[in-house]
Amino acid sequence: MYNYIPHPSNISKSSMLTSLLIEEGHAAYGIYWMVLELLRDCPAYKVGDNVKSIAWIIHSTDLDLVDRVLHNYGLFDRDGDGLLFSPWLLEQMEAYDNKKKKLQEAGRRGAAKRFASQSNGEAIATPSVEDGEAKAILYNVTKRNITQCNPTTSTDVDGEDWRGICSCQGLKVDGDLVEAIAKTQPEGHAPGYVAQVCHLYGIGQNVMDYLLRVTDNASLSNERYVKFCALIKRIEREKYSPAHPANFICSKIQ
Repeated sequence: MYNYIPHPSNISKSSMLTSLLIEEGHAAYGIYWMVLELLRDCPAYKVGDNVKSIAWIIHSTDLDLVDRVLHNYGLFDRDGDGLLFSPWLLEQMEAYDNKKKKLQEAGRRGAAKRFASQSNGEAIATPSVEDGEAKAILYNVTKRNITQCNPTTSTDVDGEDWRGICSCQGLKVDGDLVEAIAKTQPEGHAPGYVAQVCHLYGIGQNVMDYLLRVTDNASLSNERYVKFCALIKRIEREKYSPAHPANFICSKIQ
């Protein structure tokens, strides 16, 4: 996957690069763009202002030329922490990032509205793999509680202590993790759905990992995953609110 960086076709004719091309030639122009590519992949689009390090990263052996490109033509600047950045690139990426955020937010709102309108507002328990993201939006799970189950043993058929895992759930599954998992789900699997359910119920990452392990990464043909989907649909349909969601879900898919 390639990261986006703008490259206008006529930028070499701009005033900010004319002096560089006249004085230093096309080698300097190549260095300029390789530094921009480097900055694009750095946090906040900034990097330490170290000529030797930058030259090594962009595979240039001409340290003097790299130094002149960085410091003699006003193409780059340094912030208060001494980090190198390109004012032009920051401006371009700010516009790009803002547009990306707006599109993502519009997509989330559209998905929530679309899912809510189906089946009289009930969640879709078995999402289509082609959709590329989890399709579980759970509504109104508040009307009555299910008490925590109390089975005689907490060890499942795979020999894992699911109750021990539930007692140490780890960090709660956040929206960014759900999105990342949903984007990478393989054909025939829906791990994004499991992640979405864990996120909406406040379940931790250790439990989510356990659920993905015992359902073969949420394989659509896995018996436990089928149980999981049916259970979540029943919770939504009957307006259950499990007092201990992780324990309840894990116990019911054994």
